[in-house]
Amino acid sequence: MKKYIYIINKAVFLLAIIYAGPIDGQWKQYLYTDGISSNYTFHTHKDDKNRIWIGTQNGITLINGLEMKKFGSEHGLPAADITFIKS
Repeated sequence: MKKYIYIINKAVFLLAIIYAGPIDGQWKQYLYTDGISSNYTFHTHKDDKNRIWIGTQNGITLINGLEMKKFGSEHGLPAADITFIKS
């Protein structure tokens, strides 16, 4: 039984990849109420680990796919307005 569930799970996953490929794209809007540092964003950057870094009016927000982390002056950033992020 576990074997069949595993096979079905993999088949669904592969179909999802096929039908939701990069051509279709996928957009998600995040707001301050969702956990982002500010609704005023200046720059976004995707690093080599597929994490999204967002420079905002109130610091940086890191989205790793599972959670959001905020970084501000209390974490050592030199200013609140982060207008450019480079890896």
